[in-house]
Amino acid sequence: MIIFNDRILLLLLGLLGFTLLAYFYGLFPYPFGLLILLILIAIRLLSIISK
Repeated sequence: MIIFNDRILLLLLGLLGFTLLAYFYGLFPYPFGLLILLILIAIRLLSIISK
């Protein structure tokens, strides 16, 4: 599937996962950039789907 071959999308998902894990382990007091990462992921998915 094309979605899993997209490096930018995989990087954004990895950053989102790292941010959430760091938040749950107490490394970040607040999950910085969570909304921004979610918006970027949604935009990237819409871009992939529209092609």
